[in-house]
Amino acid sequence: MLHNLWDRTFGAHPQVWGAVLGVGYEAVIGVSALSRNPRRRLLGLSGVVLFKLGLLALGLWWWALPWLAVLIPTIVFTAGSPARLLAGPVSGSGQVHAGTMTSIPGG
Repeated sequence: MLHNLWDRTFGAHPQVWGAVLGVGYEAVIGVSALSRNPRRRLLGLSGVVLFKLGLLALGLWWWALPWLAVLIPTIVFTAGSPARLLAGPVSGSGQVHAGTMTSIPGG
């Protein structure tokens, strides 16, 4: 059954279509995970988690578990703070200079 599904999905050139699918998936999920939009970021991070769960299914526990240990708290933080993510940098007592992400106290 799995062999038939593989043949139907990738056809006569599985190396080409497998690579296109893999690179396309990683590109879409990666760009989404790095998005400033919290919903797209959640979609991207969820896609990364689904990929890592696939690695778990293949038996690559030593590779997937450390990633999941980082990704799951990141998703929880991102899902719990959409207003904070949309608001941008928090202004404190110092100035934030464009392009640096550092704060200069009293500046």
